[in-house]
Amino acid sequence: MPEWQATKKARSKYAVQATKTRDKFKESYRECFEKAYTFWSTLDVEERQKMTDEYRQQAPDDTTEKVKKRCSNSRPHHKDGDDKEGPQYSPGLLLTWNGSWFLDDEAYVALVQEYIAIPHILVQHVKKYPGIQHLFDDFRKVILQACEHFKIREWSGDMELSLASEDIGRIHFHCFLERNCNEDHAWAMWKHIAHTMKIRGVPVAHSVPACVKSRGKNRCRALTEGHYYCQAEKIGQVLRESTVPKFVKLFPDSRMITSMWRHRKMTTGTCKAETLASRDKAPSTMSMLDATMALEYSIEQEADAAQADTTWKCCPFKEPNENELKWVRQYGSLASKPIMRMHRANLYNSLEDIDLALNLRRYKFMIYDGPSRLGKTECACSWFGTLNTLVCNAQDCTTPNLRPMHSGRYSAILFDEGDWRMCYQNKTMMQASPRPVELGQSQCNDRSYQVLLFRVPLIVCSNDFWAGCDNAAAREWIELNSIYVPITEKVWVTAG
Repeated sequence: MPEWQATKKARSKYAVQATKTRDKFKESYRECFEKAYTFWSTLDVEERQKMTDEYRQQAPDDTTEKVKKRCSNSRPHHKDGDDKEGPQYSPGLLLTWNGSWFLDDEAYVALVQEYIAIPHILVQHVKKYPGIQHLFDDFRKVILQACEHFKIREWSGDMELSLASEDIGRIHFHCFLERNCNEDHAWAMWKHIAHTMKIRGVPVAHSVPACVKSRGKNRCRALTEGHYYCQAEKIGQVLRESTVPKFVKLFPDSRMITSMWRHRKMTTGTCKAETLASRDKAPSTMSMLDATMALEYSIEQEADAAQADTTWKCCPFKEPNENELKWVRQYGSLASKPIMRMHRANLYNSLEDIDLALNLRRYKFMIYDGPSRLGKTECACSWFGTLNTLVCNAQDCTTPNLRPMHSGRYSAILFDEGDWRMCYQNKTMMQASPRPVELGQSQCNDRSYQVLLFRVPLIVCSNDFWAGCDNAAAREWIELNSIYVPITEKVWVTAG
């Protein structure tokens, strides 16, 4: 026993002996113990050493035995096939087989190539293909033999198509094994199981122990997740079987289900169905899925639009007239920015125009008025770039939605199919002044919002802008605060 440990033990023993002679009515055990423990420091060195030696002679040196026992009870975690010796607690094991079954069958490979872009149709055809069911029966037989020999309590297995594999049509198997959770299982035992389980001569490709050193809820969750991994309706899954069927004996939570969906192993529709069947946080999970897919769709559409804009080879537009130049020169400071140098507005602005534009407090909007299919919308977007221009559908609308301006992605606004009513009823908005404009107002104003349109180019495109206009005051205000450009012919230069 080390000197420091013997001294500490002797000091504690001295304090305990002192408590036995205390007056129980005047002094408590704790007070007496602390007093004697502190008094130890005032004793002579020889007296303390004498008591320490006496304690060392009375107490056997069993430290080595205790350390050995503690080490033997420890359960170090060896990851994924570690060959180190030592016990490990792991009541579950996930096995995977990758084989070349049916890859030499030309008809099977042709079938997979035909339907590989439609996984759910491909699975239905592969399921009926001759020999697939026999292969799965052999897989089940291997599992049942292992369960009987190694006393496996529960198991789940499935057959899947490797849709992302270089070998088109490759099949792989997953199997999750679970033994008695009250026993400790060495990794050597799991390793032996992995070496003995072969499907038509194909050994286990890799194995992962589950719930290592876990207890209670964590262990139950890990086992549930392992079984569900083989039972979830994953993309490309052909057949599956389990002794603990999901939603009957096995109850995965919504987080397990959405994790499969997040890793692209499950479709959104399947994820919704599985979430409803689990009855775990279904409303919030469904809302999250819908919102995520809506955002994903929006981003994909924007990416497609950006690609189309960069690859589109359009005809050059005609030279702008005096009214168009008068309008675009109001925004010289915007057109001179680096991101605008590749667009039309930058071509028609000089340093003089930029200085004059910086002194403006209000800006006139431009109106393109003319028949359809003459290029008004494309011409309007070309001034500051299609991707930088917010296109609002203003047909029969008096208050357009400008909330997308809060994203900061747009530098100009195009009111498509707008008319005089929209412009007159939103005078503050159409003047692009340096004051915020409140839109979406109502009696409660619970949906209202503010937007600042200072130095934001505004364009209105219409097929008949003045249709039904009998308001002289509206006409007068629009004529004073806008630049009207009638369109009577195609705005681009035609070949020849």
